Amino acid sequence: MPDPAQRNAAAPASRAPARNAVAHLAQPARLLSFARRVLPLAIAQLIGRLGSLILAAYTGRVLGAAALGDYALGRTLVGYAVISTDMGATDIGVRLVARNREMTPLLMRTVQRKRLILAVLAIASLGAYALLGPVPRGSGLLLACFALGALPWCLRLDWLFWGLERFSLVSMSETLGNVVYVGSAIGLMALMVRAPLYGVAAAGALAILSSTALTRVCWRRALAASHPGRADALPAQIAAESGWWPVLLLGGSRICNILFQSIDVVLLGAMVTARELGQYSAAYRVLVIVFGIYYLATSAAFPALARIERSRESRVLITAALAASAMAGVAVALAIRLLSFPIIVTVFGPGLVPAAGLLRVLCFAIPFEFVATLVSTVLIADGSNGLMAVGRLAGLIANVALNLVWIPRWGAYGAAWATVASYTVLVAFWTTAHIVGRGPIFPSRAPCA
Repeated sequence: MPDPAQRNAAAPASRAPARNAVAHLAQPARLLSFARRVLPLAIAQLIGRLGSLILAAYTGRVLGAAALGDYALGRTLVGYAVISTDMGATDIGVRLVARNREMTPLLMRTVQRKRLILAVLAIASLGAYALLGPVPRGSGLLLACFALGALPWCLRLDWLFWGLERFSLVSMSETLGNVVYVGSAIGLMALMVRAPLYGVAAAGALAILSSTALTRVCWRRALAASHPGRADALPAQIAAESGWWPVLLLGGSRICNILFQSIDVVLLGAMVTARELGQYSAAYRVLVIVFGIYYLATSAAFPALARIERSRESRVLITAALAASAMAGVAVALAIRLLSFPIIVTVFGPGLVPAAGLLRVLCFAIPFEFVATLVSTVLIADGSNGLMAVGRLAGLIANVALNLVWIPRWGAYGAAWATVASYTVLVAFWTTAHIVGRGPIFPSRAPCA
């Protein structure tokens, strides 16, 4: 048995890789380089969010609150289709590509096969819900068209570029898709005067097809030759990590996440008028812009987080990031609450003034979402899929239960307060996990080879 002196001498050496990785990640030069690489992606995200806001504002101003409600529900189903297609396959793929770049082609084929199968099942299920489920009267076929337009998503390779940290290629793909979406949506809405929202559904499909084609071309012409692959089959450990069980487990967490964020829209569509749903959607659209900007930073940091070992140093770094996220969220929430009326009137017009009151309630969710998003990003990077899934499930159960009780009593305001309360449950769960030592800021996996 080694004596204490030997043990003390060996301890710093064993923690050196983790300390060096964290120190490297936190260096000002490294952060500045990271910011420069992410800037094109930030611009692409900004274009997309603003384009979506413009379409929502146009729909609300010209077509009215009821049409805005149908638009919001259709885009919600598109989000469900995208998440159900990816499940956990793309997140696991990003993590494995970031750690094992020599196996990129094999990982790409493995992930894409799963996404194709999941896409067919997802679109069939969502189409059936749109046609047969509790949706606003006369909206079923429109909502089915929105869902069907997401089918080509399974062919996109942007997740691969995330893992390789080729953010410029991701930004090109997203910029093209966003420009095509906004441009074709406006053009088709002008042409299809009697059914303008069908034009928006078609524009969504065109946007996904165009960005998919670009990612395929970029892979074949720019990346395939530099990542030829050095193995005929994935090693057993990597094959297990990318198998169906981890994909479905993490996918269940992601589905819980999107349901957590949007189940209020679905339940409102089944319980209130399309007009009231449109008012709620206008208020929530403002939060979507804020969240999208924040998601950019956490998503871009994902490959770097996937490579560092969890240690005391990384614990300190992530704890500081969580505190900074919470403070930033409070500041943003206060600003939006103060400016809620002019924001709604300026963007959506005087016809949607009631949405300002809903926005003043929903803004309380911003600090909780900032913290929850950062925690979930670290959990995925760390491979803590079980804790991620349980936390999201707890938040989703609270959200559904509160919406079912409060929407019949208070309508859209009940949904707004249910959103804030369920975020509180989610963050409280992960905070408890942190306190008892099972959270993402405690050591939870061995160093990567």
